[in-house]
Amino acid sequence: MVRPDYSGMTVNERLFVAGLLHDFEDAIQRHDKVRAMEILASVNLDWPDTVVAQCLNDRHGKQHSAINRSF
Repeated sequence: MVRPDYSGMTVNERLFVAGLLHDFEDAIQRHDKVRAMEILASVNLDWPDTVVAQCLNDRHGKQHSAINRSF
């Protein structure tokens, strides 16, 4: 199976295309940093630890702006 070209996609777009958006959101809600970073790494994100930290630091329950940036 050919992997999609994720370049130029936001994190959300990458997760959606890979069918992992729900899994990522669940990992964040459970504060499962390891699983969330594994998911982000699987969509070729260079800094999964940074994105996960930003998501977990969002105390208002809103989606962090890093999720919608292209990497």
